[in-house]
Amino acid sequence: MLAEAAEARRVEALDAQAAAAQRLHAARVAAGASLVARYRGLPPGDAFSAGLLHDLGRALLFRHDPQQYQELERTHGV
Repeated sequence: MLAEAAEARRVEALDAQAAAAQRLHAARVAAGASLVARYRGLPPGDAFSAGLLHDLGRALLFRHDPQQYQELERTHGV
């Protein structure tokens, strides 16, 4: 039982690290998209929003069907 609790804490920590990395990635993409939009004369707020949300579909697919997500990742490098 103690080993199971330790494993659960380890998985939670990995999940927290992955979530933090994903948030950082989204923020970086959003900032970059905003800069490019300004340079191209496009609405930077729209580009920022698109940058934040660009991987949302991947997260939803993973949550809905992890096996299908892994298959897509394996075959298409998603």
